[in-house]
Amino acid sequence: MEIKENKEYFNILSEIFTLDKNTLEKDFSPFFYWYFRWCFARPENYKDYISVWKKIFILIDGDNKRILDIGCGFGFISIIFYLCGAYEVIGCDHNSEKIDLFKKLLKRFNPPLEGVQAQLADGVALPYEDRSFDIVVANDVISHVRDLDLLLYEVKRVLRDSGSFFLEDGNNSLYLPRKVGRWRHWKKWEYGPLDPSEFRETDIPLPYFELRKQMIIKEFPSLNERMIHYLSKKTAGMYGNQIVESAAKLLNKEKIDKPLFKYRHPITGEFQEREFNPIKFRRELIEKGFEVQILKPHLSPFFRGVKGLLKRFFLLIFVFFPAVAFFVTTSFRFICTKKEGA
Repeated sequence: MEIKENKEYFNILSEIFTLDKNTLEKDFSPFFYWYFRWCFARPENYKDYISVWKKIFILIDGDNKRILDIGCGFGFISIIFYLCGAYEVIGCDHNSEKIDLFKKLLKRFNPPLEGVQAQLADGVALPYEDRSFDIVVANDVISHVRDLDLLLYEVKRVLRDSGSFFLEDGNNSLYLPRKVGRWRHWKKWEYGPLDPSEFRETDIPLPYFELRKQMIIKEFPSLNERMIHYLSKKTAGMYGNQIVESAAKLLNKEKIDKPLFKYRHPITGEFQEREFNPIKFRRELIEKGFEVQILKPHLSPFFRGVKGLLKRFFLLIFVFFPAVAFFVTTSFRFICTKKEGA
């Protein structure tokens, strides 16, 4: 498939990554700059980023298709897909700050991109009709969403029969070299210290442990510091009313159910980089009514050294053993096709 791209508009998109930090933080937000900090490090990075999503557009056969981008963030992927030739792209995210910045980004295009919409919507309760999209995209979403079963149900509901669901996630539990770094990341978000620029403006800039303490103090103001600390530790991985209800049970010396993964935003319910075994997850997707194709992972052309050579060597085996990709890169990619009548 040949991409029908508008070079002038792609240049407008690329110009974002050439702006200096002060301008970006003023025109958008410190979190925006922090999120894309690797793209601002050098021109090759953002050029590779745009190139990758052009290739994915071809893989999912997005030309003249109606696409839903769940957890779209600031909307770059939605815009790239539309500029490549999609009929319409709706980017939805449950975070209002990201959607506001997505809309601000769209204003840089003149004439406007009529076929791109930025909508505030939750992936576990999509406000769209059944079978209304040809393609659904979820990039780095499944490791954060508070209820994965509901998300997958909604994806299947809004997809047309034989429609495609593209998903990618960077939290592959089978890639062992990333384990230690991910553990440190979880601990940082649970206990701190945290960089203020890592927070969205809609967030309270505190570690999860401190947020739970605030929720417990509000509900049980007479407790001493030692007990508050104990309850916050025991309710790790819970969110919303679960924290208060479990704290009450613990005070009554009752047993509580412990979450399987304890690094979770106490207010929004978002998980912090939850790991997935892609082999088991692929099996789950098949059980839910999808045919699943494993895609070859992306390796940046600027990735060099012995490590890069080893990865490229192992990926030569991908043609015969696709699952080998799970053991040599931190990300995994699937194209899932919704079965007829599923």
